[in-house]
Amino acid sequence: MRNEQDALSLVRASLKEDEEVRQSLFGTVHLPFMSARRKRKGLLVATNQRLAFYTQQFGTETFDSYDYEDIDAIETRHHYAHGQQVVVQQDGHEQILSAIESSNIFDCVHFVQQKI
Repeated sequence: MRNEQDALSLVRASLKEDEEVRQSLFGTVHLPFMSARRKRKGLLVATNQRLAFYTQQFGTETFDSYDYEDIDAIETRHHYAHGQQVVVQQDGHEQILSAIESSNIFDCVHFVQQKI
């Protein structure tokens, strides 16, 4: 997965038939579970039905999705080492996307804030 367009084409296979991508951000997903490598290039995708984080590496895919009503908050942060971040909070846990290569960060966050 080299860029946002590659990631979007892979994500579409995981979407429901009536689901449409409305916003997406490409960057580094901080995986919430223990693994040898806790950060992977990936995509945050906001659809008309849910929010999801997608990664693929060495044949392993992750697709963590959240119904909008289950999300407590979404915000942007600036981290000294990782740059601009998008942080999704749900049930006391955070899912983070950093090193964002997309230019529409605030449009995406605003879209999700309107959904939750």
